[in-house]
Amino acid sequence: MSELAAAYAKQGREKPSFEAYQSLQNDLERDITASDYGFKVSAFVGSVEVLADECVGVGFDYSYNDEWDLLSAARLVWDEYDTTEEVEALAKNKAAGIIANIQSLAAFIK
Repeated sequence: MSELAAAYAKQGREKPSFEAYQSLQNDLERDITASDYGFKVSAFVGSVEVLADECVGVGFDYSYNDEWDLLSAARLVWDEYDTTEEVEALAKNKAAGIIANIQSLAAFIK
């Protein structure tokens, strides 16, 4: 807190210690109310499900005290880490695995 109060004092704020305390209290409240989120995706090629509730991307924390709503925050994280590309690559790999095992699958349903 002392570092933040000193920085506020250098900025010429009227009550640097009080403002530093308030700022840290706000940060603490945000952290207490935050939850961890992640992404699960399913992907279909035609009617074939190639991904079912796969965890992808990165996790992030979100609090309803944040400036953005949850959907907007999730979209920002999704776009920042180019998660669409990751999902497409994962779906292609899973589809390739299905095709590689097509004879086994055909034998199974006979």
